[in-house]
Amino acid sequence: MSNSSYHGKLPSLGFASNETDASLIGKQIVNHRRQAVEADITTQSALHVGMNAVIDQDDRTNALLDILIHHKLLSEEDRPTVKAGDSRIKMAKAIFDYRHVLLDERILPYIEPGYSVQYQLVLLYKDLSSTEVAADKKEAEDA
Repeated sequence: MSNSSYHGKLPSLGFASNETDASLIGKQIVNHRRQAVEADITTQSALHVGMNAVIDQDDRTNALLDILIHHKLLSEEDRPTVKAGDSRIKMAKAIFDYRHVLLDERILPYIEPGYSVQYQLVLLYKDLSSTEVAADKKEAEDA
């Protein structure tokens, strides 16, 4: 694609294009995926914290939304739901609140980039946690 509009330096792959060491190649691919997931979780956390900081100030909320919409992080259709504290911001808050779970070394390798999948994992974790607490409480009552 010689007509590309990308003019920055392309990110490094972490290995030469003629590299044949499968271990090195594999480690770099896994590292890139991990960084993508971590960056996505950080983006959702920043979205929550940033919106929370300006949500009571219409002019600043609109300014932040304008930037996020311009850069395709949100759509214009998200604007009313964001202001109501619903939808994407609700998901971003859940990801922020449970980022320690999503970034846990036992879980992180299984997570893909994408806030909706991460949000669903948070809901699953919350459901499993409440089920576990209820089971522990019942066990204690039965003892």
